[in-house]
Amino acid sequence: MEFFTDFNLHYVVSFMADVNIFNENAYQFAFTEVSDKRSDMDLKVVRTLLAIIEAFFCDNRNIMLFICYDMDNSGGAHSRLFQFWYQKYNRLSRYYMNNNTINIEGFYFYTAMVCRIDHPDFENKVDEYESYIKALE
Repeated sequence: MEFFTDFNLHYVVSFMADVNIFNENAYQFAFTEVSDKRSDMDLKVVRTLLAIIEAFFCDNRNIMLFICYDMDNSGGAHSRLFQFWYQKYNRLSRYYMNNNTINIEGFYFYTAMVCRIDHPDFENKVDEYESYIKALE
């Protein structure tokens, strides 16, 4: 899915199936600014992303995974931005988020799991995610 801003910036949003942690209903969230231009913070971008994510969570079984690799030293900034958006979201009480920073041989990975708190298997999914993260550390 893609959209353009009022400043003619081109964004692509995707949810890619991920079976590394969970067997089903888990998707890696990716958000990329394709036009490689710089612009001030555009609140419409945040609102658009939140609307897309809200639609994704219409199915309460869906789990969103956010993974930033810090190969270009921007992973931490992307992770902080994602957390900022999450904290500003007005329906925060509907969701659970678990953030982690993992150091594997000097490479940092920033991860987050987001799911609805009414997920039918909530506690088991949180436990599976936490076990997976601990195994990586």
